Amino acid sequence: MDVLEAIQKRISVRAYQDRPIPEDKLRGILEAARLAPSARNSQDYQLIVVRDQKIRKELAAGIQTTQKIFLNQISVLVNVALGAGVVHLPMQKQRDLGSYFFSFSIVLVHRLLFLSL
Repeated sequence: MDVLEAIQKRISVRAYQDRPIPEDKLRGILEAARLAPSARNSQDYQLIVVRDQKIRKELAAGIQTTQKIFLNQISVLVNVALGAGVVHLPMQKQRDLGSYFFSFSIVLVHRLLFLSL
């Protein structure tokens, strides 16, 4: 399958099964995200893998949206978090935030592409 075909066949999933994800698949997701380019090669994000059901439920308790439902259904959470350097930028650097969010979105796209192919 090529990239255009993967984009055409992509679907949004609204129900998950709580079953283990094969280790090679999870490593592939993380590697695809790691290879994403970033603004000024800052790579100012972290990939956080949460397998522990108790921790996932605690995270879900703090969410006020429908996303809470999904956190209670999944077996592994792979979160992409902006680094502290982005969150605490000096005021004169606030205009640069767009490039960090652009980099963040590329990480997400790489994860989705890996899963689609």
